[in-house]
Amino acid sequence: MKRILIIVIILCSLGVGIANISGQPSKSDFMKSELNKIEQYLIHRDSLDKEVSKVAVAWHLDHSLKVINAIYDSLQHSDPSAYKKSFNMARTLSFTFGYIPRGRAQSPKSVLPPDTIKTDDIVSQLAIARNKLLEWIT
Repeated sequence: MKRILIIVIILCSLGVGIANISGQPSKSDFMKSELNKIEQYLIHRDSLDKEVSKVAVAWHLDHSLKVINAIYDSLQHSDPSAYKKSFNMARTLSFTFGYIPRGRAQSPKSVLPPDTIKTDDIVSQLAIARNKLLEWIT
């Protein structure tokens, strides 16, 4: 009975993972869409909902763009041949179920927004992210 239950759980997990992968757009289309969403949220830059976050929307936009640009830089300088595969249960579960627990880690200082966030800075980071995306796909 336990074996059947374990087999059913494994098959369901695989089914969810395959369904998630097969229904997704290309990575470049996905990133273009996400960058467009960030641009659309600029009009709400000063909005703040204390039940959702302690900081305004502009903080999140700036932080997201700093992270995106830092990831592109890391990818550009990475060496795939130096990669060593290792098993990580938390990563496997996060990727399988598409859920990342919140509030467990702290951001590096390099991706934290400044105290005063200017709209022009967000717009310029957005342009940089779009350029890096174009470089990445070509």
